[in-house]
Amino acid sequence: MSSSRPKTVQIYLPDGNARSVRVAEITSRTVQATEIPRQKLQWAGELRPIVSAFTSYSATRETTPLSQTPTEPYIPETMLAELQDNFGTVQPLLSVLGFPILDPLVSAGRKDEGHEVLYCQGKGAEATCEYTEDGLVVRPP
Repeated sequence: MSSSRPKTVQIYLPDGNARSVRVAEITSRTVQATEIPRQKLQWAGELRPIVSAFTSYSATRETTPLSQTPTEPYIPETMLAELQDNFGTVQPLLSVLGFPILDPLVSAGRKDEGHEVLYCQGKGAEATCEYTEDGLVVRPP
């Protein structure tokens, strides 16, 4: 999903505080991503469930094996190209703000590239994991 073309990302701090509201944008595009800390959302009670749902989703990036493979819906080639362009714009903005939810997960078991795979077995629990650039990635067996 991410493009290998160079990009310039500009981050604006409206409060002058890097731990407060941050607005990120790719300087050659008109798309912006805005991060608002939870503490700043206390005045906007109606927005809290939406942000909480997004935060819950973004905190659990994982792969889940499917018992059935869904069929790919028909999408016209022109619309597909535009969607891929949009994702290519949004993906680095979310990553820069600390939400790499559109970044692909590393493939498990890449010992040939020097990645050590760790195994965890316990009463009713089993998993494998490896250290990546993003931290520890845990996968079901």
